Amino acid sequence: MKKLLPLFFIVLLFSLSAAAWGQKIELIEPQGVLTDYSGYISPAAREKINELAARLHNITSVNLRVVVVRQLDPIDPETYGRQLYDRWDIGQTREHLDHGVLLLISIVDRRVKLIVGKEVQSVMTPGIRDKVEWSVLAALSKGEFSEGTLTGAGAISHLIIIAWPQERAGLNINWSEASLPIFLLVIVAVGVTLITGSDLLMTATMLLGGLFGYLFLGTLGMTLFTALGFLLNYGQKKSTVPDLKVALADLAKLKKEKGIKDNYELGRKKQI
Repeated sequence: MKKLLPLFFIVLLFSLSAAAWGQKIELIEPQGVLTDYSGYISPAAREKINELAARLHNITSVNLRVVVVRQLDPIDPETYGRQLYDRWDIGQTREHLDHGVLLLISIVDRRVKLIVGKEVQSVMTPGIRDKVEWSVLAALSKGEFSEGTLTGAGAISHLIIIAWPQERAGLNINWSEASLPIFLLVIVAVGVTLITGSDLLMTATMLLGGLFGYLFLGTLGMTLFTALGFLLNYGQKKSTVPDLKVALADLAKLKKEKGIKDNYELGRKKQI
């Protein structure tokens, strides 16, 4: 029993320290653009990071937040970063957006993670995020904590500002996600046209309306504008352009009637 006593105290101390550390992580609160719970980031670096974040937000409306802690182990950085991103509403979901970037840095265990919102993912691709994370890690490995944090924030701000005009011009369409809704739109438009016996104008209006709605309002916009295209054309008469076969038949009939009439007039003249 006495031999097991030291082991018992070791387990107890480990449990208490883990609980205390978990509580510290759980209670972390934002301190502005930079939330520094490590004490390693200089005031000059904080001021510069604030300036970078303000410029980024003014140009693109993207929110940048930086969190620095002493240690995260054994907590997964991506899971913890996502929790902070959602809890602090970095993506601005209250304004129906998801423009946010969180740079999470753990000093002691040298861990860096970038959490980005959906509307920034096409700019901050996985490859770019890896490069930014490695650039921060390179500075941390040298003990340059303020410089590494500033490097990460500067790279994020610079990359998004440069790419943002092209991103907005391209309407930020994720074609891998759009393929299924567009396929269903085509099926619905063609199916409704066949069921209602309408012409191709119905199909074209529903398709154009659905695509327009999807570009600007997503799947909800596609649904609304497709329905609008249907309502604008439902009950309308089909195109009045005559069928080619019908037109040829009518022309032949007219020629035949004219021929009979000409023969009748010619016969009367001969009798006279």
